[in-house]
Parts: sequence; structure tokens; C-alpha cells
Amino acid sequence: MQASDWRGTYLAFSIDSLGERYMVNRLNLHIDESGSQDFSEGRYIVAVVLHDHSANIAEPIDRYECRLSIAGLPNIPFHGKDLLHGNQDYAAVSPGDRKRLLAQFARFVRELPFSFFVLRYGVSDARNREELEARIRRDLALFVFDRLPYFQLFDVIAVYYDNGQKGQLV
Repeated sequence: MQASDWRGTYLAFSIDSLGERYMVNRLNLHIDESGSQDFSEGRYIVAVVLHDHSANIAEPIDRYECRLSIAGLPNIPFHGKDLLHGNQDYAAVSPGDRKRLLAQFARFVRELPFSFFVLRYGVSDARNREELEARIRRDLALFVFDRLPYFQLFDVIAVYYDNGQKGQLV
């Protein structure tokens, strides 16, 4: 199974010295990439979404699904490229409705209690895949160390990553 295929969730608990169970303060990091590591597309992007697991996302999801229903729009999982080009699940959706779906999704994202950052690389940033991977590792480490007090607020940091564009099983 690829990590990107996994859709389950779990609750992290810990036991204190008195044997009491309590919810662990958890941060989820969702990492995804776009582009080819050989820069054949001219760029390579790494996006990281940070979600404090204690923040409620059920309400924004409910509002989004309600707005879709009221507007008569299909509740299709978001895939930007397919939405823009009318491929896959969006093949039967008119261009006007795809534009409305994009607007609703943008509104939904603005309501979610998460933050994100993007690392962008071009041809001048690395000569080969190994250099690019080293640069990404360095930039991610710098990001964490520059914000170490924030990351230390959490008992657990869960990382969701599909191993980049390699397509390997994890």
C-alpha cells in the first residue's frame, strides 16, 4: 500500500505516571510534491501543510459540503490539474461548474485551521536529483529549526508523505 492510498486516522494516547490516559498533543504534516526532479517541467515544488490535530476540521468540511449541495455541485475529491482540464472525475462537469467548484474549494481552504509553506526550486537550484534532494532536506531542516519552539509544543508529529515522485511502496 502506498502512503497516499492510506485514508485511516488514529488517536494518539499516552499514559501518565498515575495511569491516567490523556490525548496527545499532535501535529500532522502532510507533504506533497509537484514537478519532476529532473526539472523537465522547469520547476519542482514541495508543499507542506501543518495541521494541529486538536483543531476541529469537521465544521469547515460540513459547511463546504453544504455549500456544494445548495449550489448543485458534485462533491468530488479535489485534484487541481484534473479540475482545471476537465479530466477524470471532472470529465462530465461543465467548465462553468468546474470554475464554481474551484471557488468553493478556495473558500473551504481559507476556513480550515491549518497553515502551510511551499519550497520552490528551479533549474539553477540543483544540477541533479541528489543535489535537489539534499537541498530539500536542508531547507526542511532549516524551517523546523527556525521554528523549533512551535514544534516543541507537540508531543507527537505525524508526517504523511508518499516518497515523492519515485512511486515506491512504503
